[in-house]
Amino acid sequence: MAHSTQAFRGGTATLNDRSLLALVALLRRLEEREPDARLSAIVAAWYRAAEVSGPGTIDLTLDTLLTDDAAADFLAERLRRVAQEAGDVVPGAELNGAALPTGIVFSDFPADALREGIDALLALIARDGR
Repeated sequence: MAHSTQAFRGGTATLNDRSLLALVALLRRLEEREPDARLSAIVAAWYRAAEVSGPGTIDLTLDTLLTDDAAADFLAERLRRVAQEAGDVVPGAELNGAALPTGIVFSDFPADALREGIDALLALIARDGR
């Protein structure tokens, strides 16, 4: 699968699209369990990005969504939670239950691949030393 480059505050990180889509699915599942308007806005924007993007062109619009340090810290905390909760393998049924707009059907997904993408996003978001 392709890789998409994410930009935030002048920095960039490149993530595997399948890992990105798995992350979006898991964030949606988290938002379903623990509704929060801030997370809902992020998930909705990332779903739209997945829906309208092709391979290698998914743009998470981090600069638009994370307009201040508090928003970046909020997302970083949620990313860490998803990484913690992932275990060794993320069941395909958990990912497919989030109904991604891409039509991709997941089988069990290696959590290491998910964490690699999360780590890249965390490094990008926290690059100013937060």
